[in-house]
Amino acid sequence: MSLQPLEWRKLPARTFDINITATSSYFLNTIYDMLTGSFYSDGSARVIGSGSAWQMPTKFVTGSNTEAVYIFPGFQTEISQSVIFASKSITGASSSAGVPTVTGSRITTISAGPVVYSTGSIYGALVKNASGSFTEWTSRHPFGSGSYSTGYASVTLMPSGLDKIVIYESKETIAVVTQTATANAQVFIAGAIIDPEQTVTSIEAESDNRLYGLISASELKNASFYAYSGFTSTFMTAFDNFTLLNWAGDYEGGSSVGSNNFRGVKFVAFQPQSNSFLCIQAEKFKDNTFTSANPTSFNIETPIRCYASNSSNNFVGRLRDIVATKNRTNNETLVSPNNKILGYTISSVESAQNHTLFLKSS
Repeated sequence: MSLQPLEWRKLPARTFDINITATSSYFLNTIYDMLTGSFYSDGSARVIGSGSAWQMPTKFVTGSNTEAVYIFPGFQTEISQSVIFASKSITGASSSAGVPTVTGSRITTISAGPVVYSTGSIYGALVKNASGSFTEWTSRHPFGSGSYSTGYASVTLMPSGLDKIVIYESKETIAVVTQTATANAQVFIAGAIIDPEQTVTSIEAESDNRLYGLISASELKNASFYAYSGFTSTFMTAFDNFTLLNWAGDYEGGSSVGSNNFRGVKFVAFQPQSNSFLCIQAEKFKDNTFTSANPTSFNIETPIRCYASNSSNNFVGRLRDIVATKNRTNNETLVSPNNKILGYTISSVESAQNHTLFLKSS
């Protein structure tokens, strides 16, 4: 039995003055401000904690530096979840000398391999069982001993020319997309993002029949998702250059990375009813007409299935109201002939059409 629709909504984009140096504190304050807004991008009212609007965010500030912003969805199950955006400033006061845990113990880059947490970059984490009091964002247990964090994955590498932030929110998930004038978009998605598609809660789901995790890509390079050599040939088959979305744990695709990749990708989920993690890979159903770039033709939506990236490649569910669709530009709002909002696109740039994720509004 499928879970309730998430009803993705788009907040007004925030564009930066190119003359402003986007420090980590400035970036986190911007996220905070955006999440306290009273309107969506279409002009409709946004009531904090109601519908798709997440609850009032909270800042963690040391001196004059905002080091973390944490927030809860408006809809909560018995798995109290929170998303944290965080960073230590390069200059100024800092709360701790500790280094936060990054997802899977490392973050990968396209050429240098594993790297460690970098002061000044922005990271995001998902916390499960976040019903206690917030203590310290660098902790494995940000909300006390009963809570567990996924660790951090990159939201943005804080480029000098940060141009735009777009936030999308839904009843149980949140997405942040950043762009610069000279580079491809970066994306971070977190929350109850996987529907295990079952009717009996067991070892295949949390007690609320959901799977919680995060997706992060440090660069949407043409957004044509690829298979990496660690999987079997079944998963490497390229139907239309969008067959396998390589959101696979700590890896990037090895040395054979070409020009059309989703770079620095991480997709991890909490293993059901435990505090361990599953590294996830994702696959869409084959669709031979999928690559059509004609903006006037029907926008085909294809489900994205999720598998545990292990030797068995076990099916774990499908992404919730995040589907693959044909080539579009980034940051589009798609509407029906009767002017009903259908959803929003995530692609690499706004100047050219590329393979696209689609966040469904209803």
